[in-house]
Amino acid sequence: MGPTGGGADASATLTLHVLESISKPIISSNNANPVEHNDVTLTCTASGPVDSYYWLKGDKIINPGGRIVLGGDNTTLTISGVLRSDGGFTCYAYNAIDGNRSDPYYLNVSYGPESLTISINPQSDFYILGSDVIFSCSAVSNPIPEFQWYLNGNSLQRNGQQLIISDISLNNNGNYTCEAFNNATKGYSVTTTDILVVEPVSKPTITSNDTNPIEYIDTVALTCHASGTAVSYRWNMENETINSSDRIGLSNDNSTLTISEVLRSDDEFTCYGYNMINENASDPYLLNVNYGPEYLNISKDPQLTFHLGSNVNFSCSAVSNPTSEFQWYLNGNSLQQNGHQLIITDISLNDTGNYTCEAYNNATKRYSLITTDMIVVVEPVSKPNVTASVTNPVELNDTVVLTCFASGTAISYQWLQDNNAINPGDRFDLSGDNSNLTISGVLRSDGGFTCYAFNSISAMTSDPYHLNVSYGPDSPNVSVNPDLSAYLTGRTVTFSCFADSNPPAELEWNLNNTSLQHKGQRLIIDSITLNSTGNYTCQAFNNLTKRYSASTKQIVVIEPVSNVTVSSNNSKPIENIDTILLTCNASGSIQSRIWYQDAQVIKEDDRVITSPDNATLTIISVNRNNSGTYRCNASNDFSSNFGDTNLQINYGPEKVIITPRGPIQVELGKTLTLNCAAQSVPPATYEWYNGSSLLQTGQTYNIESISLNADGSYTCRAYNNITTKSKNTTIQVTVKAVSPPVKKLSVGGIIGIVIAVLVVVTLIIGITAWMFKQKICRAKCGSQHNNIKMASQGNEPVSYSNGTNTQTTKPKEIDVVYAQPYILQQGPNASTASTEINKTDYAELKFK
Repeated sequence: MGPTGGGADASATLTLHVLESISKPIISSNNANPVEHNDVTLTCTASGPVDSYYWLKGDKIINPGGRIVLGGDNTTLTISGVLRSDGGFTCYAYNAIDGNRSDPYYLNVSYGPESLTISINPQSDFYILGSDVIFSCSAVSNPIPEFQWYLNGNSLQRNGQQLIISDISLNNNGNYTCEAFNNATKGYSVTTTDILVVEPVSKPTITSNDTNPIEYIDTVALTCHASGTAVSYRWNMENETINSSDRIGLSNDNSTLTISEVLRSDDEFTCYGYNMINENASDPYLLNVNYGPEYLNISKDPQLTFHLGSNVNFSCSAVSNPTSEFQWYLNGNSLQQNGHQLIITDISLNDTGNYTCEAYNNATKRYSLITTDMIVVVEPVSKPNVTASVTNPVELNDTVVLTCFASGTAISYQWLQDNNAINPGDRFDLSGDNSNLTISGVLRSDGGFTCYAFNSISAMTSDPYHLNVSYGPDSPNVSVNPDLSAYLTGRTVTFSCFADSNPPAELEWNLNNTSLQHKGQRLIIDSITLNSTGNYTCQAFNNLTKRYSASTKQIVVIEPVSNVTVSSNNSKPIENIDTILLTCNASGSIQSRIWYQDAQVIKEDDRVITSPDNATLTIISVNRNNSGTYRCNASNDFSSNFGDTNLQINYGPEKVIITPRGPIQVELGKTLTLNCAAQSVPPATYEWYNGSSLLQTGQTYNIESISLNADGSYTCRAYNNITTKSKNTTIQVTVKAVSPPVKKLSVGGIIGIVIAVLVVVTLIIGITAWMFKQKICRAKCGSQHNNIKMASQGNEPVSYSNGTNTQTTKPKEIDVVYAQPYILQQGPNASTASTEINKTDYAELKFK
């Protein structure tokens, strides 16, 4: 140390300690692979001058307590009952100036096995014979356990986490156990699951205790059999499930179906075998039930009675199973004829009598008989002939008698119309033997009559007889081509007429009840005109019935729409005063008119009214919103056209505004420009007044260099030469006098005159200014001295005149307001800055 003065010596000693740095700690364990719930001791070692240690798990310091014990100056950490979650320990070694931290230490704790589960793929309630199944076993364990598989308590000699069974059989049914063993913890754990192996149902077969039962006598038992697991049975007949009934019995397992007093309808049975995985059906089983003979029938060919020398064929049939044997008898005597047919050729009188067919069933041992008769006829019927009493009857007027005649023995007659039998009644009447048919009030539909003559062995039909009935004419059917609602002039139109009539009617054409001197079925008009509009009548006449009939068709002929114009009753309507009548004029055939304002369809209201034919549009007490383009669209079915007119509603002037807005203060000598605007159609004309004096016309009034004489009220008058209305607005203009500029004095000069300025100059200027203003007012206004406007506090109103009427407010005293002059500071504290020689300050003097 250097000398401190005073002549005395001083000294000091500094001791330096050098310490070795602490090495990175290392953690060791008394058991590198502890079993869960056993104790473990961790030891922390580090080289260097370590003062102390502490332990961390993650970033949190471990304190002793619970399962944790610290020993040996915190160099050891003992964990009682170590858990699988115990891991990530670090040790920190330190002294006063240094410290170091170990790497995390993770315990490999052995635990388990536990939480065993078995999963099966595929997962199912049962497994079909021949399918593949994979069992998988899992457990929570460290290290991974060893697995052993058992079926129904017996070892399968299968190790590993998976057990695969291919082509599963019924022997694989049962309880599967997975056993897990941890070689480190020496712990075991087991879990069990069941599976069911199911064999599908095979195709069932049906057997019967009686293959040929007899109806109403025998009982039949049908037995169904099918292989498979837990097979159930169901019986069907004709696709309907069979349930137990009076004749039907089922065994407990439904495999046997018992049918008491079997019937022929018990013919086709099907057995269904099923379990939880499939269903199978047997082939249909047909019972061959023996029955009959019954319902015997003899048919003859031909069907009617026979004449001598003809041939007869008898056929006998019976309902029977098996087919019956047949025997024939005549009048009770055997004909020694077997078989279901009996043929007699060249029949004679000896063949007349009762023929019996006997049927016998060799299986049921039953007999059945049926008998028929035969009659011999001499002469067949000839072809009938029909004649009429009137050949050309008139519909509804005449009565016709048709007569039928045929030769033969014991003939009977029947009349038909269009192959339908005619019965007496209404307009038809028959004679006693049916040979005559009387038709009253004959109709055109009376035609196609035939006479059917017959006896016991033969029958003949006449040719159809057609009556030529005169009728009509019916109401004609008139058509137009083309068929339109309206027709454009110049096109070709064809009328056609048809009237049902026999003989054909004569046709004649009329227009509006006037003959067109044209006959025939068609009327052609080559170039149709407006005169062609009207009712076209086709009149039909039948020369034989002497009857008339007529029908009418109406057509409308129209011209194209053209020359559409819109006219107005007032070319310069005034708002809220005038009523406008717009008229739509057009050439051609007008079917409709539509009015538009600015392309929008006009809707009627209290002020807007259209005539019934829309030819006129009336707007009552028009307003400015009625201005715009009005269009009338006239049209018919073929064309349309339009006409426009512009409607301008005159109004105003209103809302007259002068800009800039008043009141206005203008400095003396400045330029003043006033603009006037008003809402007006047509645009308003403008006049400017100062008081009652007209200054100029036009929208803008300009004063280039305003003087004190310009003080006063300025009025803008707006005028509309159509509405003849005018409207004014007025603003006040005040001219502000500005005191002349005063040259700024030097510092010394200001000191010399400041007192004089304050006392003398201010008084002189105030008096002089007041006198000068009074003189200007007298020169400018003369007797109207009230036009002088004094500035007042708060902009209160003062007296002013518009040139005709003078308005006066309460007069105020004239106040003189002085501005504070700018005085330069001098003295010891004054600024040393240089004086601004050329700077000028102003004082403002206002009159109030």
